[in-house]
Amino acid sequence: MVVTVATAAATSGDPVIRLEAADQAQAERAVLGPHDLPSEWRYHPIALRGVSIDATCSGLGTDLSTLVITGQTGSRATRSYGSFSRQDVVTEVFLFASPSQARMIQARLPTAFMRRCLGRAGSPDGHGGHIDSVSPLEVKAHGVGVRAYRVVVTAGKRSSWGDYLFLQAHRTWVTIFYTSTPQPPAREEQVLQAVAARIR
Repeated sequence: MVVTVATAAATSGDPVIRLEAADQAQAERAVLGPHDLPSEWRYHPIALRGVSIDATCSGLGTDLSTLVITGQTGSRATRSYGSFSRQDVVTEVFLFASPSQARMIQARLPTAFMRRCLGRAGSPDGHGGHIDSVSPLEVKAHGVGVRAYRVVVTAGKRSSWGDYLFLQAHRTWVTIFYTSTPQPPAREEQVLQAVAARIR
C-alpha cells in the first residue's frame, strides 16, 4: 500500500519518494534506536525528506533521479560529558524499489562524497579549523556491504573525528555519521553491528 503520493525530486538529480507502508515499517525497525546505546545517550527520531547527504554537499552533483525511495527514517543519538566532550551518531535508513537501486547508490554516492565533499588534508574545514586527514576506514559487517571514511579536524587545540559509514543489503541503504570530540568514536563498532544485523 502506498502511503505517500510520489513526489517530484527536490532537484533534477534526487531520488523520487514514494513511501509504502511495509517498507516504512521495515526502515523503522532497522534504524538505530534508544535500546542500542547506554542510557546516558539522548535519542531523537529524525523525519527525512530524501537523501540528506546529497543536499548538504553542493558540489556532489550525483544523478540519482532514476531511484525510488519506498521507506525512510532517521535518528540522532548524542552523549555530552564535560565542557568540550561530545559524541553524536546520526543514522538514516532508506528502502529502495529494488536491490539494484540500493546497489547503485552504494556504488555512486560514497565515493563521490569522499572525493568532493570531505576536503583534503591541510585545507580549511569551513568552521575555523583545518583538516588533518581524510582516509578510508577498514570496517566489516557480515552479509552487508560497507564503505567507510574518517575525517580528522583540528580547531585550536581540540581534535574532532568524523566517521562516515555507508551500508547496503538487499533493498536497504544506510548512512551512519559518527562524530566525536576530543577523542575517536568509542562505540562505533557496536552501532555498526546493531544496524547491520537488522538489514542483512
